[in-house]
Amino acid sequence: MTFVNVLAADEYLKNILIDGVALEDFDSSKTDYNLNYGSDKESIKITFDYDTSLYKGKGSYGDIKLNYGNNNISFTVTSISDETNSMTYNLNITREDSRSSDNSLASLTVGTQNVILSDKNEYDVSVSNDLKTVEVKAVLKDSKASFVSGYGERTGNNAVTLNGERTKIEIKVKAENENERTYTINIIKTDYKSNDATLKTLDIEGVDYTFNSNTYEYNLSVANDIETVKINATPNHEAASVEYDEEVNLDVGLNKIVVSVTAEDGTKRDYTINLTRQELVPLVANITISGIDFEFQSDVYNYTIETTLTTLEFNITLNDEEATFEVLNNENLENGSEVVVEVTKDDEVVRYSFAIVNEADVEDLNNGDNNENNNQHTNNSSLYETLKKYEMYIGLGVFGLGLLSLLIAILTKPKKSQIM
Repeated sequence: MTFVNVLAADEYLKNILIDGVALEDFDSSKTDYNLNYGSDKESIKITFDYDTSLYKGKGSYGDIKLNYGNNNISFTVTSISDETNSMTYNLNITREDSRSSDNSLASLTVGTQNVILSDKNEYDVSVSNDLKTVEVKAVLKDSKASFVSGYGERTGNNAVTLNGERTKIEIKVKAENENERTYTINIIKTDYKSNDATLKTLDIEGVDYTFNSNTYEYNLSVANDIETVKINATPNHEAASVEYDEEVNLDVGLNKIVVSVTAEDGTKRDYTINLTRQELVPLVANITISGIDFEFQSDVYNYTIETTLTTLEFNITLNDEEATFEVLNNENLENGSEVVVEVTKDDEVVRYSFAIVNEADVEDLNNGDNNENNNQHTNNSSLYETLKKYEMYIGLGVFGLGLLSLLIAILTKPKKSQIM
């Protein structure tokens, strides 16, 4: 709709002219006019007369392009003496549309198959399973029609690539009057076996991560208290099979989980999940005692402390901010006392024991051990000397017996007879 606003001496037009010709039925009080033109009328020039009070003038709106079908042009005339008074004139112009509306195909060929066309817009065509590409040829029924850019024939280098069991393409035809029609062709492979060995979903209970069917390896981690996880996987293609352990026991450290997918045609693909179960973090990071030299280890729970202090000053560092600690029995310490550091988080309780030994008692104990060692060494030396003496005596005795045996043998040997 086109609007033209005119300011005149009064709100009435004096005349309306189309291409210089006044409207036959024009009346200043009549507001609506219907005009009809042939298909070849592309534009019109509109002029109009109105009273300026000083002179009778002519206004011109210029050339107006006409679309096929309905066109609406409106003129509003407003009185210069009283702008509340106005009159709107409407021109309803119809341009005949004689263009062809035929947007159909005369023929359609997929590969070597001629598709039998009808009033429907979608067709299924079966092709051999071993085909990789196929040409689609189409002929327009009306020579004034055209293919929509990018949706015409598929021939030569533009042949259709067949991916999977079903490949869908569209051919769009535009009639001369610009009305469009879409033909949908489903190209279906016969005896097709899918090679889709991908997953649609891969869920790991308790693990929040983003899965992508085209990503085949993931590096994930869980807390130390997660001992098992459950796996659930679904394939993208219903004919594919999936093999995996539905429940996996986790060792501390790296656990490799493999989900294997086998496509309908035997194609195989693995999805690998590198799932790390974190190390157990002890509740206590470190314990020190002011003035006492000892080495704390989180997995050692009993310590002996040499001191004469009656109270120990502990410095305790925790790994978990939710954990708390309490030092027990840390008063009036003496030899044999036991101080306990108790660490608690939820239902978990860890206790570290510190046995007190007075330094003086430790010295006496060490001295006693030294005297005993010395006495034992002395006694051992005496025994050694005695054994050496007996060994000498025994050796001499054995030697004497040997000489005596030799002498007896000589004396008792028979003499030889002499023959004269």
